[in-house]
Amino acid sequence: MGEEKAKQLALVAVQGQIKSMEIERGHGVRYYEVELETDKGEVEVDVDVDAYNGKILSVNYD
Repeated sequence: MGEEKAKQLALVAVQGQIKSMEIERGHGVRYYEVELETDKGEVEVDVDVDAYNGKILSVNYD
């Protein structure tokens, strides 16, 4: 799965604007870590998207 699809999936999970994105590897899984700023204030959110199947692995609000 490519970066653009990962961005789309992250934006479905959390409404906002993407600030950055990196490919990561952890626990035997490659995933995209997408950092967003929500539309409702300046809350930062990290969304981890599995790079293989597009599954949302986690959503962490900072």
